[in-house]
Amino acid sequence: MEEKIKKLKEILKSYESVIVGFSGGVDSTILCYFAHLVLQDKFLAVTANSETITTAELEEAKKIAETFKWPHLIVESDELKYVEFTNNPKDKCKWCKDIRFKQIIKIAEQKGYRYVASGDNIDDLQDYRPGLKHAHSLGIKSPLLESGITKNEIYSLARELNMPNCNKPANPCLASRIPYGIKITPENLKMISDAEKFLKELGYSPVRIRHHNNLARIEVDKSKIINFVSFHADLVIEKLKEIGYTYVVLDLQGYRTGSLNEVILENNEH
Repeated sequence: MEEKIKKLKEILKSYESVIVGFSGGVDSTILCYFAHLVLQDKFLAVTANSETITTAELEEAKKIAETFKWPHLIVESDELKYVEFTNNPKDKCKWCKDIRFKQIIKIAEQKGYRYVASGDNIDDLQDYRPGLKHAHSLGIKSPLLESGITKNEIYSLARELNMPNCNKPANPCLASRIPYGIKITPENLKMISDAEKFLKELGYSPVRIRHHNNLARIEVDKSKIINFVSFHADLVIEKLKEIGYTYVVLDLQGYRTGSLNEVILENNEH
């Protein structure tokens, strides 16, 4: 791990100045930490705000940046204006990255930063990531990935450095809960956000609501399924129907990241 951190610092030093796309997740937090450590005032964290993230996620990003005294800029990113994104094709993440990173690249050019970087790690190469491939085509750097740092090592580093989000589960944008081909709208993003917020308040974290139009497929940790069925099923059904779902089902495979990509990966489409 020491060798990987040494390599990361060398890569960041070679940039001379960098903007990091900062979501408030553990990966980008670790990258911001080391970018600030190495480059000091030649570093800027930029967070994109849009309807695809919750208010709580944005506030957490602000708080982390304030805690570490990072220079931090929030930009508005409206992916919902673009049919390439809202039509929800299999490569929608490519279009999201295109919209967000082109905006950040423009900021880098205006403010004199040499590079823009994101918090991708080596494990991201194992999943379907059209956005990552497109980001690299735009010249976006992935220093954690280049250093060979894994997701588990990032969490270990976060705990070692006592990061406030060191135990935070992965939490990609709300649009990632919607199966490909189902249109992304402000209304269904809000339904997902409200449903997940309610489940987290009941103690289910991590949790996912997979939005199949009028059906909510709930993913909770397998170890909590019995508790869910025994104590909260009726309450959850009532609340999610109030939110707007007609059918509420529990996925017996439990919580897992990227479950909507399983068909793509099985068919080797990536």
